[in-house]
Amino acid sequence: MTSMFIKCVIGGILLFIGFVGHTNQLYVAVASNFYSTLQQISSEFTASTGLKVVITTHSTGTLYAQILHGAPYDIFLAADQKRPDELVKKGIGESKFTYALGRIALGSIESFPEPTTEDSLKKSFRYLAIPNPELAPYGHAARQVLTTLNLWQPLQKKIVMGENVGHTFSLLATGNVDLGFISLAQALSRTNRTNTWFWKVPLALHDPIRQDAVILNKGNMEDAKRFAAFLKSPDVRSKIRQFGYDLPELPR
Repeated sequence: MTSMFIKCVIGGILLFIGFVGHTNQLYVAVASNFYSTLQQISSEFTASTGLKVVITTHSTGTLYAQILHGAPYDIFLAADQKRPDELVKKGIGESKFTYALGRIALGSIESFPEPTTEDSLKKSFRYLAIPNPELAPYGHAARQVLTTLNLWQPLQKKIVMGENVGHTFSLLATGNVDLGFISLAQALSRTNRTNTWFWKVPLALHDPIRQDAVILNKGNMEDAKRFAAFLKSPDVRSKIRQFGYDLPELPR
């Protein structure tokens, strides 16, 4: 376990010291890939309920560790199914559901000499950023893509590990790397660039990224359930799709 990971876990817990006793607030832990989307849609929830949504974002693995160590979130929006499943098994969470199906993309810096495609990984470049596969489901998917393309080992010296997909996007946006695996939602957010700057990775190259939410049973469960219903509403699901996600079928 790295010192940075430990600091993130402790920092997330300390963040809540000043929150205890506050009312009319919902504390949401969200995987970094969904952060910007949640920012956009949570304002509608606040407008309709009067509840302020307080968002904490990091890699799914880091948020999961914070929850295990007592961070008092009300609902956890992960980027995988594994951690929500484990929280339910441990008796920490309940009412798990899939709120989005993630898609990944390979993005390039503005000075990259040609449109970004699968072949870009086989061309000359300095560095490739991916989220940490041990903590971030999008990093796990990126590793699967490279393994499927027989590039995981050949590219080892060029791979830079981001803490999460948000960090990977930052490395790419600042030009510290030439290529980076990011979420499709992040790729679509760069409206000042043409769609040739990223390659939408085919689903056949990695396992599905099923993003599950779980209500935490030591938190504000009543309002967390209201927020879960909000995420399942047709209008919000339509917005989630517009941000670059596929949608699961809801149980009848």
